[in-house]
Amino acid sequence: MGALSTYVAGFALTAAFGVAHHFALAGILRIAPHHGQHPKSGVVVTFVSLLALHTAEFTALAAVNHWLLGAVFPDAFEAPPAFADTLYLTGIAFTTLGYASLEASGGFRMLLLFQSLLGFMLLTWSATFLFSACQKTWQQEED
Repeated sequence: MGALSTYVAGFALTAAFGVAHHFALAGILRIAPHHGQHPKSGVVVTFVSLLALHTAEFTALAAVNHWLLGAVFPDAFEAPPAFADTLYLTGIAFTTLGYASLEASGGFRMLLLFQSLLGFMLLTWSATFLFSACQKTWQQEED
């Protein structure tokens, strides 16, 4: 896969996960308790839902990466990584930690770059979403 194709694929994958995240947040809004219905439990439900969402997102991303490493980027590592290694690498990229004992080469690095951007965007979006749930609870406690 050429550099431009990898760049476009990374952008498309990031956009797809962003759209899915939007709809997942809308679902969390529907299941979290609302005004007057156990306001503090709304924060807990939101937090646990976001934890489950992010776990599902980086696990799905790891599955995509694992497939890509076998089908498109077989030379990205000296030896094909096990799924657990791919999950670890994806989690490191997703959380933007940036350090991993696995070092990718070639076009797969570009995808990891987009996945770091994706993780940063989704995590900050979720943090804002969680803060909003907390803020509603705090306002209800003041009233």
